[in-house]
Amino acid sequence: MRMSGLILSLLACSGLMAQRFPVTGGLQVGLGIPVGGFADKRDPSGAYLGANEGGGVHFGGHLDFSFALHHQIRLVANVNGFASREQDLYGAGSYQGTRQNAFSVAQLGADYVCNLRSPSMGAYVLAGVSLNRVKAKADFSRYADTETTQSGRFGARIGGGYTFNQVFSLEGHLNRVSVDLGYDALTWVGVSAVFRFGL
Repeated sequence: MRMSGLILSLLACSGLMAQRFPVTGGLQVGLGIPVGGFADKRDPSGAYLGANEGGGVHFGGHLDFSFALHHQIRLVANVNGFASREQDLYGAGSYQGTRQNAFSVAQLGADYVCNLRSPSMGAYVLAGVSLNRVKAKADFSRYADTETTQSGRFGARIGGGYTFNQVFSLEGHLNRVSVDLGYDALTWVGVSAVFRFGL
């Protein structure tokens, strides 16, 4: 219920902002590389709990509201997916089959974007916050699979990029989403191709 209320509030605000500030919309797609505990945390038996040696992809859409030449607020909706490599499990010295972890992160957030030159050309930096719905699943070859979902998780990100023209940018960002999965956060480095369309 809280998430749907936030979505309605953001949509209402975006309508009001569109009346005062130039608006562009767009799409983003890219890759994610897990870092920190998300990449290497293990349980007491030595099994990885995160996306060990795995990777991810993401896609989504955004609305950019320009309120000054160099400054924008960007509303973002993203879906991220990660998969670990398959790992062998051992217990009491014997083979216990395999495990593979998978994660999905649905994000709704807002970024502050500072364009160092202009919105249509040059470098920019960003910082943002998000609310996230995280689903974590472990697939076992010899045991029942496990799955957990955590909603309303707070996230933050920082990054930057370069805008080549009014349509295309390349962007990099460090993302962190708080969770309770045997480690404190899903943290990953994302690289995105960003496509913009005037509204």
